[in-house]
Amino acid sequence: MVDKEHVVHLTEEDRTFLRRFTSSGKRSAREYRRAMILLLSDKGKTDMEIHETLDVSTRTVERTRQRYVISGMDSALHELPRPGQPKKLSYSQEQQII
Repeated sequence: MVDKEHVVHLTEEDRTFLRRFTSSGKRSAREYRRAMILLLSDKGKTDMEIHETLDVSTRTVERTRQRYVISGMDSALHELPRPGQPKKLSYSQEQQII
């Protein structure tokens, strides 16, 4: 087995939070899968085992582990806002149309 660069070792507090996070309330499918990735990684499961269990790519598993180790729980579970498509008309152009 190849040594992972970002190994997840959850604190008891994080583990409890993730168990509650996955068992209650409305969560997006992405957030739920990321929480499960962290829980399974903490149990020592390999990326391939997590891939087969959750039906996610091994790259998703790697990125989730990396985000947790580098930036913490919030970054690992939630996405940053996406910028979206820029406006086609400026404010003054919109005013002319109106």
